[in-house]
This record gives sequence, structure tokens and C-alpha cells, in this order.
Amino acid sequence: MKKIPFSLSRSRRSFVYNYILGVGLLLYILLSGALSILNPILTIFFISLVLIFFLEPEGTISYRSYFIKKDNITEISGFLSKKKITIPYSSIDNILVNKGVVGRLLGFGDVIISAHSSENRVKMVGVKHPEKLLSAIESVIKEKV
Repeated sequence: MKKIPFSLSRSRRSFVYNYILGVGLLLYILLSGALSILNPILTIFFISLVLIFFLEPEGTISYRSYFIKKDNITEISGFLSKKKITIPYSSIDNILVNKGVVGRLLGFGDVIISAHSSENRVKMVGVKHPEKLLSAIESVIKEKV
């Protein structure tokens, strides 16, 4: 894992379903001859769907960032207005790592960090190598104690 401090965001690997659906729909449109058969409005609809499948990951990745610092963990989310959640290491109550089947195969998962109050929670969704991130956070916590 990187040395503290560092920043991270959601991995493109976690959008594997978007990419599969986008490529599948694009291949269907191109190979079935649907462009010549379908109504122009339906064609625009299907092409828009393909664009959404490929552009939605980029918007999601740029919407939320995570910062692992020496004293705290920070989540900043938003495009125009920003929301910032900061959890000091001293108030971390629980760290949970979730990985699904695809996450285990491709090496991504969620890391949920909660503080003493139930409102303060940072959910790092779809980050690469969540176990390494967990061990880096735990090592910083051990240094602080």
C-alpha cells in the first residue's frame, strides 16, 4: 500500500457490469441490423443507453474522493457543492470490508469506516485491494494508540 497520506477513488473494475452491458447492447445494435429496422427514436434511445453505460462510471468516479491522512480519513463528494466527512483515527469504532464474487475475482470491494456516532460513516465503494487499505488504516491506528 502507498505511504500515508494518499488519496483514492472508486476503481473502474467495480463497473464491470456497466461495461459488459454497454458492449453487449452496442454489439446487438451493430450486428443485428437494428439501426436500419428500428424507429429513429428507438435508435437514439439505445445509443443513449450505451453512452450512459460507459459515461456513468466516469461521473461516479469524479463525484467522490477519499483521502487517507496521518490524522484522519476524509470523504469529499459532490460536483458543484462539496460535502466533506472527516473521521479522526481516534474515533474510529468499526472497519468493515465487503467483497462480492466479482470483487474477489477482480480485486475490488467496499471499506466501511464508522465512528463512535452512528452519523459519521465513510463508505469507500469499489476500491482496489480493500484488504491492503484495511491493513494500512489499522497500522496507522496502532501507531496512534
